[in-house]
Amino acid sequence: MAVTFHDSSKGQSSQITTEVADVTHPQLVREHKQSLGFWFGELASVELTLPGIQIEYGSWNINQAMNAEISSDEECVEMQFTLSGKGEIRDLDSGHTYGFSQNQQNLYNLPGFTGHGGYQKGQFTFFEIKFSKSYFLQLAEQSSALLMEFANSVIGSKIKAVSQANRPISLAMHQCINDIMHSPFTGGLQHMFLQSKCIELLVLQAQSHETAIVSPALICKSTYDQRCIQEAREYLLQHADNPPSLTELAKIVGLNEYKLKKGFKEKYQHTVFGYLNDYRLEQARQLLLDRAQPIKDIAHLMGYSSVPHFTKAFKKKFGLPPGLAKRC
Repeated sequence: MAVTFHDSSKGQSSQITTEVADVTHPQLVREHKQSLGFWFGELASVELTLPGIQIEYGSWNINQAMNAEISSDEECVEMQFTLSGKGEIRDLDSGHTYGFSQNQQNLYNLPGFTGHGGYQKGQFTFFEIKFSKSYFLQLAEQSSALLMEFANSVIGSKIKAVSQANRPISLAMHQCINDIMHSPFTGGLQHMFLQSKCIELLVLQAQSHETAIVSPALICKSTYDQRCIQEAREYLLQHADNPPSLTELAKIVGLNEYKLKKGFKEKYQHTVFGYLNDYRLEQARQLLLDRAQPIKDIAHLMGYSSVPHFTKAFKKKFGLPPGLAKRC
C-alpha cells in the first residue's frame, strides 16, 4: 500500500510504501526502520509487520506548516494514537474532516482515500496499528456491540471512525504502547507477544469509546477546560517524584478543585493521584526489569517515602513484590 503527499502549488510529490501481511501467510515479525526527507520535514519511523497486522510508530519533524493533497491505496482498519502534535485530514468523497491532537486516539476503517492533509509546524509523534480487513473481522466477531457494528462499515467502502469524537489515550493504553515499542522477545515469542498486545490495545480502545457513549454530561466541556485538564496531567507526570497537592495543581492549571477532580476522572478514567500512582508504579516496573538500580533507589526516584511503602503499593498493583519482579 502507498500513501502519496502532493503539493500542487510547488509541484512536489512524495510517497511512503508500507505493507500489512496477509493473515493466511504466517511468518515471523519483520522490522523495518526508516528515515525519510520531504519538502515539509523529516520522518523517522519503525515498522513491525506480522500476519494480519502492521505496527508503525515514529515522529514527523515538520519544519513548515504542511497542507497538501494526500492519497492512499491502503485498505485496512487502523488504530491511531497521536502522542504529540496536531493535524487533520479531509476526505474528499465524504467531506468529513478527521482531526489528530496530542494524547487522543480513534479507530478507522480505511478503504483508500483521496483528500487534503494539514499538520502544524513542530513534532508530530504517532503510534498506529493496522489490521488487514479479514483479520479485523475475525477479531470483531462476537466481541462487543460497538466493534460488531463498526465491522459492518469495514465491509463497505467508505472511511469511518468508530466514534465521531476522539478519546484520550488512557494510562493503560500508554503502558501497552510502551510494551510494544520495547518488546523484550525475538522470533516466535515476539510474534505472540506483539499479537497479544495489539489485541489488548484494541480491547482498551473499544472500551474507552463504549464508555463515552453511556457517560453523563461532561463537567469540562469548553476547549479551555479540556486544555487545563491535559496540562494538569502533563505537569503531574513531570513532577512525579515530588507532586503538588490537588489545591496547588488546580491553581497551576487555572481550574477549581471540583472541576479538576471531576474533569480528570472523566477524561482519563482515573482520579488525579490514582493516575499518578499507576504511572509511578509502571515506571518502577520498567526500571526493575532493567535490573540496573537497587530497589531502594527506585523507590526514592519514584517519590515513595520508604521501601516498605513502595513494596506494598507495587505488590497491590502487580501481585508480586518488587524483589521478585526484579529477578523475573
